[in-house]
Amino acid sequence: MLALSPDGRWLATAGADYSVHIWDVASGKLAHGMAGEYTPTAVAFSPDGRRVAVNGGGTDLGSALQIWDIEGKTLVAAPRVKHSVSGIAFSNDGAYVALSSASVEVFSARSSGLAARLDCPAEGSAISPVFNANGKWVAANCSGVVTVWSIAGGAEIFHFGEASDANVGPVAFGPDGRAVAAAFANAVVLYDVAARKITKTFSTADPATTLAFSGNGEWLAFGTRLREPKLDEKGMNLFLVDLRTRRRLWSANAGQWVSALKFVRDGRELLVATGDDLHKAGSLTLYEAANGKALRRLPVRVPSSVAPAISPNGEWLGYGWNSGTSLWRLAVN
Repeated sequence: MLALSPDGRWLATAGADYSVHIWDVASGKLAHGMAGEYTPTAVAFSPDGRRVAVNGGGTDLGSALQIWDIEGKTLVAAPRVKHSVSGIAFSNDGAYVALSSASVEVFSARSSGLAARLDCPAEGSAISPVFNANGKWVAANCSGVVTVWSIAGGAEIFHFGEASDANVGPVAFGPDGRAVAAAFANAVVLYDVAARKITKTFSTADPATTLAFSGNGEWLAFGTRLREPKLDEKGMNLFLVDLRTRRRLWSANAGQWVSALKFVRDGRELLVATGDDLHKAGSLTLYEAANGKALRRLPVRVPSSVAPAISPNGEWLGYGWNSGTSLWRLAVN
């Protein structure tokens, strides 16, 4: 498990030995280390990059959630959580932190008070909480049922999808704050929160694994994980959609598993990380977003099936595995 801070300054790595390490990206030196009693499975940086939240802790530290001041190397005020946490997210303004478990809990990042407890519409657990741009809504995948809530009052706005362990893919808000994209086993679904309706469903032959909106909200890219290797032109698993026409602009065979996507150069190009479960290999490819032309491709060794992390500024990419981490500088911006 790893995460890069929004400015690309810090890399957080979490290991099975209950430890979390914060690395200074520029120097490659360890800036801070912490340990708890639980194996960390969720790491998130605050928007200003000064704090990092992890689901570590344990009985000695009094909470399953820790929030650390990175430069001060100290714990800061955080809600006391006594249950497991599967996902963490900060709102864009840093005012709230959302935790996912059996439900989604939204806390004030300043006072640690509970702002809302948001229950899933059916039995199951929530993963991958995400805030919209203005921090008024939060969405999560509840065991295959994607749910959108209003933080004010904790009311559910809408939910869609079918309860299934196969449908627990990522969820993303578009930059306008009202469009939601959700990845399922055989489709990517677009939902308009303001209009309270599904606007488009894109069928996929394989499970959708990753989503990315362009910064201007005009395009949506998504990738899938092929159920079996397909070496011919039919094994398409990278797609770019024009959200104005809701039509696919292009598709490509990017490799067995599209693990991360990032629009760069003001949305003109799309950076794609792929992995291969069978051969422990993958690639980084830069595509021209308008037409899908592959501009550059760099083979990389991917020693695990854990998705990499791309810094929000598009400058760094990190791959993690059981015995270490590789950090790549991406000279694309």
